[in-house]
Amino acid sequence: MKDVTNLLFTDSFKIQACIQYFPYILLYTAHAVFVIIYLVVLLQVLSLVSIGVVIIFLPIMIIVSNKNVTVQRVLLGYRDTRVGKVQEVLQGIKMIKYFRTELVTE
Repeated sequence: MKDVTNLLFTDSFKIQACIQYFPYILLYTAHAVFVIIYLVVLLQVLSLVSIGVVIIFLPIMIIVSNKNVTVQRVLLGYRDTRVGKVQEVLQGIKMIKYFRTELVTE
């Protein structure tokens, strides 16, 4: 049951993040198109050089982002393990308290 709870929390967090950042994605895309058009009109050929530099660095940024996602998935596995161990400890404490109160009432 704990795995289902953790997966539901993770999935709901991802959905919430998508909903939260979706307007920014649309806004920044429109903003980038406007800036590129403005630069081409204002600077003509020199603006195309800067756009080329951005396009060259785009694969590097994608690789770094993918590496970050991989690291986050590994960390999620460690967090799952940690949460499971904490739950086991708490269950143990509950059992000790239960048996202790049982001895006191006898």
